[in-house]
Amino acid sequence: MASSVPGTMLLTPDTSAGEPCGTGALQQPWRVLLLHESGDVRALLRRLLQQSTSRRCHVFDACNLAEGVAALRDGTQWTLAVAGARLPGGGAQQLLQQLADAQGGMAVPVLVLAEEPSLLAPALLRAGAQDVIGRDALSPASFTTAAEHAVYRWQASREHLDREASLRDRNAQLESILAAAPVGIAVFDCECRYVRVNPELAGINGLSPDEHVGRPVHEVIPGLAPRVADLIRHVFESGETVRDLEFSGDTPSAPGVPRHWISGFYPIRGADRQVQAVGCWVTEVTERRRALQQLHLRDRAIAASDTGVLMADATQPGRPLTFASPGFERMTGYSADEVMGRSCRFLQGPETDPAAAQRIREALQAGEPVRVTLLNHRKDGTPFWNDLSISPVFDDHGVLAHWVGILNDVTAQRQDQSALEASRLKLEMGIQAAGLVMADIDYRTNENHISAELARLLEMGDHDMVVPRQAIFDRIHPEDRGRYLDAIAATTDPAGGGHLAIDVRALLPSGTVRWVHIRLQVIFTLVDGKLVADRGICAARDVTAEMVAQRQLRAAQRLTESVIEGAGALVYAKDLEGRYILSNQAWRNQMGLAPEQAKGITDEKIFGPELAAVLRASDAQALESGEPVLVQEKVTFQGRQVTYRSSKFPLYDDAGRIYAVCGVSTDITDVVEADRRKDEFIATLAHELRNPLAPIRNGLEILRRTELPPLAARTRGMMERQLTHMVRLVDDLLDVSRINRDKVEIRPEPLTLDQIVEHALEATQPVIEAAGHRLEVQLPSPPARVQGDLTRLAQVVSNLLNNAAKYTPRGGHIRVTGAVESDSVLLEVADNGVGIAAEMLPRVFDLFSQVDRSIERTHGGLGIGLWLVKKLVELHRGTITAHSDGLGRGSTFCVRLPLM
Repeated sequence: MASSVPGTMLLTPDTSAGEPCGTGALQQPWRVLLLHESGDVRALLRRLLQQSTSRRCHVFDACNLAEGVAALRDGTQWTLAVAGARLPGGGAQQLLQQLADAQGGMAVPVLVLAEEPSLLAPALLRAGAQDVIGRDALSPASFTTAAEHAVYRWQASREHLDREASLRDRNAQLESILAAAPVGIAVFDCECRYVRVNPELAGINGLSPDEHVGRPVHEVIPGLAPRVADLIRHVFESGETVRDLEFSGDTPSAPGVPRHWISGFYPIRGADRQVQAVGCWVTEVTERRRALQQLHLRDRAIAASDTGVLMADATQPGRPLTFASPGFERMTGYSADEVMGRSCRFLQGPETDPAAAQRIREALQAGEPVRVTLLNHRKDGTPFWNDLSISPVFDDHGVLAHWVGILNDVTAQRQDQSALEASRLKLEMGIQAAGLVMADIDYRTNENHISAELARLLEMGDHDMVVPRQAIFDRIHPEDRGRYLDAIAATTDPAGGGHLAIDVRALLPSGTVRWVHIRLQVIFTLVDGKLVADRGICAARDVTAEMVAQRQLRAAQRLTESVIEGAGALVYAKDLEGRYILSNQAWRNQMGLAPEQAKGITDEKIFGPELAAVLRASDAQALESGEPVLVQEKVTFQGRQVTYRSSKFPLYDDAGRIYAVCGVSTDITDVVEADRRKDEFIATLAHELRNPLAPIRNGLEILRRTELPPLAARTRGMMERQLTHMVRLVDDLLDVSRINRDKVEIRPEPLTLDQIVEHALEATQPVIEAAGHRLEVQLPSPPARVQGDLTRLAQVVSNLLNNAAKYTPRGGHIRVTGAVESDSVLLEVADNGVGIAAEMLPRVFDLFSQVDRSIERTHGGLGIGLWLVKKLVELHRGTITAHSDGLGRGSTFCVRLPLM
């Protein structure tokens, strides 16, 4: 587990790159986890912190992946993890994968320490690392700056992820409102095409929402299209809302069947207050119209009203009904014959309000009129809201003779009220979800009616309140009051439209400064022939985090531009058409172009079509794979041939689409030329050394066939062994030359792992036995099959066995094991010999690299055997890795080849 380091460290934050994402990271002590397999490296990092910092910092250690993940997941609030690129049990990639959360961010800022940061940085940064720093570039200042920036970038990314989640929630709420709306809703563009349609309107038209989108109105509702299109154009041109229009016609859901609707059209404005679309609401009233027509046809006297009329005999016990109008029949489903002689209490049910029923009884007892709204039931049992008015009717002698009841079915109104209340609640929820706070300005009284949310934002209280306008002005930051007053004054001029959008700072009583975005729309009224400001609707939003993020983004952009422009390598970017959209000073100097000349130029204009096609091909590799590629590019420019090592990678837009390819090219002409001369020298040296070996071997063969004195025979044996060693070294040098010049020919054929090991042991068994080692071979059954060159693969295994025999003290143990894993064949050669120091493991396969020069001098060798092994394995599309627990603890080499 991670262990605490005694003492307190101080860390001074470097804020030169811009403001931090929050103040918490600057005020609290940092908790830093140093995750590296090497205790020396961890001690170095700790010293760097001590030498250059003044911040309180609690430092903890972990030496492998499992310990690091356990520490970072123990519930502690870590400020930063500094991890090595390679760790026991995994690497920084695995660490980042285990620390990723559901939103795609990192639970802890991670700064990766790498031996080769330029190669590893792209993959690690994509995986979630905040920064990658090279060990060779470590200094107190650079390490502290990298740590600070990693923390700031992590905080900025967390805020960005939180904002994205909030935006998704708001969008989901708006979609729910649209889907649940009790009226049909559509949105049209300026070409009278459907942009959005909710399920209610889709049901009216008999087409799915998707079948509407993108189609002009005349294709969907051809009979209604001319009038609808005229209204859409009118709203686009005038910006006015048109309400309560009646439409009649048919729809695709019922062709030829006349239907009726009430509709309205309203403008949808963008941030610039320009009309960007037209919204339309539709309520179908077909059934209502049909009922009205039936009433009109049956009885002109009563058909003009939607009410029902009942009369009851006040002189008879129980007040029996003596008359029921057709309106009552339609309202309740009862015919007049069915209700004659009955009490009207039959309309009531268990859900009827007892208090309302009691008021009716009391009024009837007192002979007084009464009006109530109560829940009644129709003949089929369905409930309806009845607005009931009961009045007494007296005869000429003033004696109560009848009761007249006027019944109004107000179910629709109650539903409308419920829908209106629901809409109001949805609007409030939408405002809250958008983070808006509201105010209503009364220009006549100079007062502001502010919401509880705005009161809390301005630290005025926690409930709705009325405050003078001066109280709001007093909250404006002194430096922003001038432009705030000018903007407010301009809104009172009717010629300006009365709208305002402004960002100002609020200086609160607690001393906190917050950025607030204010939008205001003034409503004018006519007074004495002049338009004057009457009231204003104001919406405000706390945009502090956004303003801080924007400043940090601009600072980061300036930093990036400075780094690119000042880089010594050539940095450039081309769009998908091959036009240069970015170049740094080094690239322009190399090409002899001014900045304005470089913008938009193509490779064809710079290098000609033939060379441009070669460069475009390497661009295409990065664009098609979506991953960085490393290529060598030879360019003949201005009479000089230049070789570049180019790293090319795609650039993505906010939607995740590739829009350009970026390249970083380094001139390696001198390096390539030096490598070519080195290869020629090695080839020449190997051939020159090989020429005298044949006569020496022939001479030794003659001596071997001649009986010699013991001393001479021992001398001959020593010479034969040295000659064999010399031949092997020369052959290795020739193989190095052939591989570097791509002259090695691989002759693949179906092979088994058993064949390869058996072939290798034929050459190495004598060496192993001479050293007194115990050899153990365990290969899978049935035999694992691969496709490869038997000679070269046997050479790989033979070299590994020779190394194991050479670097293992006499009487050691050498183990050869094979296995099949998924789509690969695994072969391991392990020994209990001298082992490999941890710092040498990354370089063990480098050309001319020697693990321990004293051992190499004892056993002979140039440090090229393992390099050859690695290259031969890679020529078979395989990989090889080395592992050792340290000096004196043996070594294991693992070869992985594709399974046939």
